[in-house]
Amino acid sequence: MVTEKFLVCGLGSIGKRHLENLEQLGVPCENILIFRTGKGAKSFGDEVLAAHKNRHPVFSDIDEALKAKPIATVISSPTAFHVPFALKAAKASSHIFIEKPFSDSLEGIDELINEVGKRQLQAVIAYNFRFHPLLLQVKKWIASGAIGKVISGRAEMSGRVTDWHPWEDFKISYASRKDLGGGAILSLSHVIDYLYWLFGKPHTILAAAGNLGGLGIDVDDIAECIFQFSDPKAIVSLHLDFLKRPGAHFLEILGTQGRIYLDFIKSTADLMPLDAKEEKIELKNFERNETYLTEMRNFLECIKTGGPTAINLQQGKEVLEVILAVKKSAHEK
Repeated sequence: MVTEKFLVCGLGSIGKRHLENLEQLGVPCENILIFRTGKGAKSFGDEVLAAHKNRHPVFSDIDEALKAKPIATVISSPTAFHVPFALKAAKASSHIFIEKPFSDSLEGIDELINEVGKRQLQAVIAYNFRFHPLLLQVKKWIASGAIGKVISGRAEMSGRVTDWHPWEDFKISYASRKDLGGGAILSLSHVIDYLYWLFGKPHTILAAAGNLGGLGIDVDDIAECIFQFSDPKAIVSLHLDFLKRPGAHFLEILGTQGRIYLDFIKSTADLMPLDAKEEKIELKNFERNETYLTEMRNFLECIKTGGPTAINLQQGKEVLEVILAVKKSAHEK
């Protein structure tokens, strides 16, 4: 597959990560095409290309880039452009890797799903935490009944948005702009995705969100949510924010026979049964990029074998429906 061409749409921090991971997985620089969307910090992309000795073919028009017939297109542009760019890629018969979240609306998604199906393409929504070894272990613990019947949970993902990209004014970052599909609920939707992965689609959502941090941005910077699930019949709360320093990212699950606590920042997971020995797992020197590498490796394998992707577009649509329901609940009180 290393002789095939790949197209990366968007050269911000996540585009850079996917670019370098493709290289690490054996794709030569000259086979990785870059489409500069013009929506991010130009200086950052310029520095990335310079660091790679400008060996990547660069395009300012996605249609021109797709004429090179890339086997796959990585959509790492701002969220609001995910579906339009993915549709162009699908119509050019290019497999699609879409960075999370799927989009900021449902517009165009059914057309994209139909196009991908008609052309028998591989497509994935890239929620990399599904490849986190500790979250995979938590899923196994739940499935094995290690804490009995799940009855509740709580999760948090927070971090000060001003610290995310030191090379650019945070106010122009996609995460801070409504027109680019930003905001805490969309940008930190990893939590919503893995709750869906663990427990299915919630039947009831209660949410409050707002722009309360005085950062001078036009998106929600904090949200509190409560999800109620049917199977298991569990109530789970989650907190998302752009404000906390230092940030936090954890998941706690309470069952009838114990609880689980996963701290993503410390890379530890604790199983605490009521009537059995506790178990603690700690990942030494764990690098978050391992999850991104694994998800990209999985995508490339799916292209090669035709096997199902980890998060297909229909599943991605369901996760987006939950995200939009959170926004609707917060807006309509």
